[in-house]
Amino acid sequence: NREIPAFGKPGYKRIQQSTVGIVGLSGTGSHVFQQLVHLKVRKFVIIDKERIEKPNLSRMVGAIKDDVTKRSYKTEIMKSLAAKINPDVEIESISDSVEKREVVLALRDVDVIFCCTDNLSSRFMLNRFAFQYLIPLIDMGNEIQLKEEGKIRTAGGGVRVLTLDGPCLESM
Repeated sequence: NREIPAFGKPGYKRIQQSTVGIVGLSGTGSHVFQQLVHLKVRKFVIIDKERIEKPNLSRMVGAIKDDVTKRSYKTEIMKSLAAKINPDVEIESISDSVEKREVVLALRDVDVIFCCTDNLSSRFMLNRFAFQYLIPLIDMGNEIQLKEEGKIRTAGGGVRVLTLDGPCLESM
């Protein structure tokens, strides 16, 4: 009931028919993935080289303690989550670094890329890739930095929508 008034019927249908790339599947990326599966997006390319670790459990959707014991890849956890929500979802899952040429090229044919990585080198690389292949990029993230005694020093986050007619991530 909320999606159609927000996007209109044609917009909602376009979202469902899109192929979405998501790079980075921890806190931000796993939430984006889950919400898009609930919106009935049917095709994804998901990329994350990491296996789940205990500190990820509090912020990664779908992860459980057993995943840490099994050393599951984050991509495997997302595939399992998607199957529970919508078994018809098609997922190209890559458990490797997006900074490798053959990995990033898997994103060539997506309609939009969500960059949810935790480092600037992958963000800047995805920024250049998206501009080269004319793909909109949504860069998302948050960070909490702690002082040595464990108290919060800074906290923040942001969402940047990068399109061809706007500034790139590096110039922002």
